Amino acid sequence: MPLAHPIPAGKSVPRMILTAFAAACLVGLAACGGQKTAPPGSEAPPPVPFTFSASDPAASLQFRFPDASPKLAQIRDRLAQEARVLFAETSRGCEITRQELQQDGVEFRPCGMTVSWRETASAGTIVSYEGAIQLATGGAHPNIIRKSLIWNLARGEAVDFTRLFAHADSAAALKELVCTNLRKAKAERLTRAGLDPTETFECPDAANAPLTLVRAEKPGTFAGMIFLFDPHAIGSYAEGPYDAFVPEAEFRQYLSGDWMTSFGGQPAPGQLPGPDGFPPVTPDFAESATGAS
Repeated sequence: MPLAHPIPAGKSVPRMILTAFAAACLVGLAACGGQKTAPPGSEAPPPVPFTFSASDPAASLQFRFPDASPKLAQIRDRLAQEARVLFAETSRGCEITRQELQQDGVEFRPCGMTVSWRETASAGTIVSYEGAIQLATGGAHPNIIRKSLIWNLARGEAVDFTRLFAHADSAAALKELVCTNLRKAKAERLTRAGLDPTETFECPDAANAPLTLVRAEKPGTFAGMIFLFDPHAIGSYAEGPYDAFVPEAEFRQYLSGDWMTSFGGQPAPGQLPGPDGFPPVTPDFAESATGAS
């Protein structure tokens, strides 16, 4: 990661600072060239997010990715390009509506689209992201599309369900694990709302659902997976989105051999969804940003 305050081009470090640094190394402070120990309270600042926006008479787009550092450029560029393509499609549809309403003398409110991503966990060369697309096209509420991406930094490629699970019966087994979780979560949510907790739903296919990895207490490992479902996928829009957590112990037997050592331990604090699930990723476009439309 680049230095928070890099030395300007053409400038040099004062000799007295270099001399003091060398002296500190000689007396064994901070283990120069070996393991570095950061002093208390000197944690690295959070990364600067990458954002961009675009607009036309029919629609607007705001995009946010949590880290603008060069090492994640391949991931960021991929997701940003996907957002641009979806925005172009959305804008074309909204432009047709705009022209129709204009002909009828009806006021048109431009469509709005936000795309935001957050990191859920990372270990070694694997990093997991959750995303949400919110589309406001004139309805009573915005449509929410939940997304995910698991990325292998070393290989520069996405990791999909078939890479994680090699066994022929993996999809069926994961579907049942996820659906057991969803049935319990739905019954609890309906009970709290004073509704019939026995309401049934069509069990979704886990192999086609967005999934994110869960950070474990044990460093360098993941504690499980969370499968993400949009509003309307499990019940009414008012029920909200659902998040189905499956601990690693329940699916370990189905993992591909390469992934066995990547999972283990309990979830780190704050990593699991509450009774109403995780709220969809909420973009914060007020932060400092980089990028352009």
